[in-house]
Amino acid sequence: MLFRSILNSFLHPTVERFLYNAEDRLREHKVKNPLLIYRNDGASSRVAKSVALKTYSSGPRGGLEGTRALAEAYGLQNVLMIDVGGTTTDVGAVNNSTIATDRRGSVKGVPISYEMSNVHSTGVGGSSIIAVEDGKITVGPESVGAAPGPACFGFGGTRATITDVNLLLGVLDPATYLNGEMSLDAGRSRAVITKTIAEPLGISLDEALIRMEETYSEKMAGAFAHFVEDPETTTVAAFGGGGPMSACSAARIAGVRHVLVPRLAAVFSAFGISFSDIAQTYETNITGMDTEAVDAAKTVMESNATRDMFQEGHELSDCRLEWKLVTENADGSSSAETAYSGGPVPPLTSGQSVILSLKATFSLPHPSIEGGSPTNKTAAVATGTREVRSSATQIDTISVYRLEDQEPGATASGPAIVEGPFFTARVPSGWSLDVSAAGDLLLTDAE
Repeated sequence: MLFRSILNSFLHPTVERFLYNAEDRLREHKVKNPLLIYRNDGASSRVAKSVALKTYSSGPRGGLEGTRALAEAYGLQNVLMIDVGGTTTDVGAVNNSTIATDRRGSVKGVPISYEMSNVHSTGVGGSSIIAVEDGKITVGPESVGAAPGPACFGFGGTRATITDVNLLLGVLDPATYLNGEMSLDAGRSRAVITKTIAEPLGISLDEALIRMEETYSEKMAGAFAHFVEDPETTTVAAFGGGGPMSACSAARIAGVRHVLVPRLAAVFSAFGISFSDIAQTYETNITGMDTEAVDAAKTVMESNATRDMFQEGHELSDCRLEWKLVTENADGSSSAETAYSGGPVPPLTSGQSVILSLKATFSLPHPSIEGGSPTNKTAAVATGTREVRSSATQIDTISVYRLEDQEPGATASGPAIVEGPFFTARVPSGWSLDVSAAGDLLLTDAE
């Protein structure tokens, strides 16, 4: 509790000023709906009812909520989220429609009393620095960031990244990168990789590119491989700007045969936020209380929920109430959660305590994802071809498909490139691609 209070005291003033300023500007633009803040427990609330610390890692939680929606739409048992940004790859799991969470989360190793989704971040992303250390190629955790960015952006970057590698391999087309909104400079990438990788290792530029790509794929695979319990029932949901580009190669290293790239991969974590509801949660320790004392505690909690949900703009009678008894061990870990409708508290073993929990939720409208893939298959329509290097001595001519041009049920075999809205997916040799009913990309390793 002390750690949580200290962290929140540092965060709250800055977050408060920022959010209230944003809310004021929305009012100036005649926006009538209240500004809702998404939290790391998967719910949302108004600015005045939000706690700064609960915004920490809320972005990855949005990705997990979207991943759960994908799992339910496609009937998937185990789905691993890999959200690849510029600096990190965030990994989380959804098993049987349940998001893996820690009842007592932590911030950079500092324990807090709030629940948080169990997300692990690894320093490998589209802007992670690829370098040579002690004669070996390394990836991250340092990043060139958005400024100066990869060398090919032309903003003064002098360190190699996977974006530079994929440009020189031919995976990225300078004319279509980010839907053609940014021009890429292959000459800068070539100069940087030659100076920082090829020359220190005494190898050709082409061999350097292949070895850099292999090292990057291994690093990404290492970010999620230990979460894979059963490769045959696991699907990797790859999104973020860099997720679709290396997901298949990393999945093959980890032994996973199925990759799902959502049509909105570039903004999928933001899309996942749209599955949230307005909610407030309350807890009180009732260890040792008799039935009358527990009922009194319930009355107080329900009164607080009535007040807070009214301030959110909703009557408690319009909300869904979930009462639970949470049994905690002496170390703060949860040993059992059961629904509670009243009556005596179950007996405890030594060192355990019981917490009464109330969650009041007002449901909001959510988007729907059409799952499945049409049974009638048609050949995907290529928009052209691209020369892509597959080894230090070989360049292949492969088909390029524009995802938005494909009908549901379209299918093709790798090697191929699929360009979606603001993302590029690489489909290696041995993989097949199918376009789902929702326009998502389903990739399967036939080997």
